[in-house]
Amino acid sequence: MGIIFTFIMPVFFALSGYLYRPTRDWRRIKINVLKKLVSLGVPYLVFSILYVILQHSSSSSVHDLYDWDSLVMLWWQPIGYLWFLYVLFFIFCLVYVMDGFKVPYLYQLVIYMALFVMAQLTPLPPFFSRTFTWCITFYIGFLYKKYSQLSKRWIT
Repeated sequence: MGIIFTFIMPVFFALSGYLYRPTRDWRRIKINVLKKLVSLGVPYLVFSILYVILQHSSSSSVHDLYDWDSLVMLWWQPIGYLWFLYVLFFIFCLVYVMDGFKVPYLYQLVIYMALFVMAQLTPLPPFFSRTFTWCITFYIGFLYKKYSQLSKRWIT
């Protein structure tokens, strides 16, 4: 299981980046962010509530029991395994903003690398730390699709 989990999340974020469609129109960006809020936020909220309910219904066999107050703080600290939905939403927001400001792709890559390093070296709030950590993987997936002709030459 340990070996499987070392590549499941990077693959998830890279595939999400691969499927990402950039837009530079602010009106469209706002619509896309709202769509992502619904498509990622609703499952995040529903499954977080179910997760805590199920934990409390069998609390004797749970090793990390979340209390009911943790549901109030979902916007700040994700519950359990649902962190990836939380992080993916913020990654989309960050990348949409960069696209909205028409930051060139290479500059974005350098910015995301710098943010990754900063997240590893500096204590940050959870949404910044996790977003900055995983954004580079997401963006590599996007670049892989964007420059697929290069990857065919470099990767066998």
